[in-house]
Amino acid sequence: MLSTGVMAVFGFFFWVINARLYSAEQVGIGTTLISIMTLISSFSILGLGNGLIRYLPTSERKNKKIDTFVSLSVKKGSIYYY
Repeated sequence: MLSTGVMAVFGFFFWVINARLYSAEQVGIGTTLISIMTLISSFSILGLGNGLIRYLPTSERKNKKIDTFVSLSVKKGSIYYY
C-alpha cells in the first residue's frame, strides 16, 4: 500500500513537471498513449492470474499449470512472439 502511495505522489509530480515543460497537446498525447498501453496490457493477460488462483488448488499437476502460466505471461509481455 505504501508503494502505491509513493508511486502516486511521484506520478503526480511527474505530470506537473511535464505540464510545465510541454504543451497541453503533447501532454494529452502522452497520457493517451500511456492509457492505451495500459488497457492493451490488461487485455493481454486475459484473466490468467484469476484462473491460476481458481484452478491451482484443485489441480493434480500444479507445476504444469504454473509453468504454462509463466510461459504465457512471458511470451505475451515480450517484444518477440515465438
